[in-house]
Amino acid sequence: MPDDPTQPLHDRIAELQRDLQDLTTGVALLGIKRCAWCKKFSRTSDNGTLFDSGATVCFTCIHDWWPQYSNEITPKQREILEFELKNWLVRCHHAEVIRNPEKLPKDASPRLQIVVSCHECNGTGNSAGERCRFCDGRGSIWILVQ
Repeated sequence: MPDDPTQPLHDRIAELQRDLQDLTTGVALLGIKRCAWCKKFSRTSDNGTLFDSGATVCFTCIHDWWPQYSNEITPKQREILEFELKNWLVRCHHAEVIRNPEKLPKDASPRLQIVVSCHECNGTGNSAGERCRFCDGRGSIWILVQ
């Protein structure tokens, strides 16, 4: 469709936005999604590339995205996503679950380190009326990707 010089600018911009949305939708049908944070496209066939939390985020952006996003959602949503994020990092990126912060490596600089609520005790530090054995009563665990 040729450009119509008499078409108002806002109509032309709206048309371009629709075309870009159609293109993004078409690319997604080919198994390629866009990171909501950095806007780069990645293949969805590699499970470790993108984390889908409703918004798709690439592994490279998790470090910057998670602190901001986790403050924008409800505590219940955060608890669910923390569990999914931890499982994704362990499964796809061989992340270590560290239960005691004293056991964090002092000399290594990890690619990613986040703190999440302990799923066993729901972040309370208590499980079945006793100190949680999984997090040693801290209510938090550390996820480390080297």
